[in-house]
Amino acid sequence: MQSEHIALIDTLKASRAWVAAFNAGDARQCADTYIETALMETEPFGRFSGRDAIHAFWADLVQQGATRLQYHRPTLEAVDENMVRLSADWSMNIGHGRILRETWIREAGRWMIADDSFVLLGKTHPGQPLA
Repeated sequence: MQSEHIALIDTLKASRAWVAAFNAGDARQCADTYIETALMETEPFGRFSGRDAIHAFWADLVQQGATRLQYHRPTLEAVDENMVRLSADWSMNIGHGRILRETWIREAGRWMIADDSFVLLGKTHPGQPLA
C-alpha cells in the first residue's frame, strides 16, 4: 500500500513536469515522456503509434501556438507500484477536453506514458485549427 501511494505521488510529479514541458513549447520533451511503443488515441484526430508519431502530433500543436495547458480535477488510480492511470479534464488557450486515460508506467526507474486517450470537446476560438 505504501509503495502504491508513492507511485501516485511520483506519477503526479511526472505529469506536472509533462505539462510544464508542453507549456514551454518543448514537444520533444513531451514525446520523450512516452515509451517507444506508446499508443496515443485522440478524438477527433486519430491514433498515433510510437514516439515519433506522437512527437509530430505535439510539435504540430505547439507550432499552432497551443499553450497554457492545465489539468482540472485529476484522478489517479494505482494499479500497482509500477502502473498508475490518470484521468482529468483539460484546458488550454485553444481548446478544452477530457483525458479518458493516461497509463503511466515505471520503466528503468522513470515514470513514462504507455498509452494515452483523450478527447477534444471544444475549441476556444472555433475559427482556428487545432491539430
